[in-house]
Amino acid sequence: MSDTPVTVLVDCDPGIDDALALFALVQWEKEGRVRFEAVSTVSGNLPLRYTATNAAFVLDKSGAGDIPVYLGADRPLSRTHLQFAEKIHGPDGLGGVYEEGHVDPDETVHGAIELARRVRKSAERSSVWILALGPLTNLAIAFALDPGLPDLLEGVLVMGGAFGAPGGNTTPWAEFNFAVDPEAVRRVCVSGARIFLIPLDVTHQVPFTERDLQRIETRTKSGRFALGLFQAGLHLQQRRGAHEMYLHDALAASALILPDLFQFHECEMEIGLCGDLAGASLVRSRRPGEEVRTNVSVAFGVEVSRARSFLLQTWGGGGASGF
Repeated sequence: MSDTPVTVLVDCDPGIDDALALFALVQWEKEGRVRFEAVSTVSGNLPLRYTATNAAFVLDKSGAGDIPVYLGADRPLSRTHLQFAEKIHGPDGLGGVYEEGHVDPDETVHGAIELARRVRKSAERSSVWILALGPLTNLAIAFALDPGLPDLLEGVLVMGGAFGAPGGNTTPWAEFNFAVDPEAVRRVCVSGARIFLIPLDVTHQVPFTERDLQRIETRTKSGRFALGLFQAGLHLQQRRGAHEMYLHDALAASALILPDLFQFHECEMEIGLCGDLAGASLVRSRRPGEEVRTNVSVAFGVEVSRARSFLLQTWGGGGASGF
C-alpha cells in the first residue's frame, strides 16, 4: 500500500464481486495506479473451470489487454466436501452475463506455480502484492513450494473472515472463503507474510442498492459492462428477498489504492479447522503480562461514503481523481 504503483497478482474465484474487483483493477492499471500482472483462479464460488473462464471473460470485456489467467487448485487442501455459491452469483457465476467465445485461461502451468514464479520475478524490480479474493488454497500451495515467498512480498491483501457482526455467511461463525479451505488459511497466516484482512465486519458496512445504479457512468463500453454486472448481482439479491448487496471483493481491492479508507488493527488470529468452528476467525486474547504475537492486520472500520463513491466512479470508467 503505497503512493507509487505496485505490482499486483490476483488470486480469485469469480463470482460477481470478484468480477467487479477485476474490472476495477483494470481501470486502476490504465490510470497508472497499479501494475496488474496476472490472475490465478481457484475453486470457490464455482468449480475451477467456471472461475477461470469467468476471470478471462471479465478481463477481456474490461479491455485489460494481455493479462494472463491461470488455473489453480480445483479443491481444498484437506476437505473433501466442495461447496459452491450459485445461489449468490447465478449458475454461470456472473449473474447471466457470461458469453462464450472469449479468451481462454492458460492451462499449461498450475496457478500456484505461476504465482510463485511471478512473485520472484517481479520482486526484483518493484513491490509485489497478492490480492486474495477466494479460498486461500493457491497461496498455501505456493508458499509450500517456495517458503521464501512471504519475505519477498510487500503484503497479502485478503478478503475473508468474520469476527463479530454480522457473523459468518456460510455458518454462524465462518465467512465463505475461510470455510471452503480453513487449513489453507491457517498455513498462510503462519507463513510470515504481512497479511491485511478485510472481513465481513467491514464489507457489510458498505451496502449497494438500486439507487447506486444511477451513479455508474455508461459513457464507455467497459462502463456498460460493469453496470451490467452490478445490475445482475442486485437482481439476484432481489430474487432472494434482499434490497441491497455487498461487493466484498471489490471493497477489499480498494485497500490497494486507498488504504486510509480502512482502520486496521494488528491481531493474533487463529482459524477453526473442524466441526462447527471450521473456518471461524478466532482472535486470541492476551492474558495479563503476556505478549501476543501479531500475524495479521484486520480492518474493523471503513469510511463508508468515500469507499462507495470511489468504487462507483471506478466502475464507470471515470477515473478516481479527487480521492
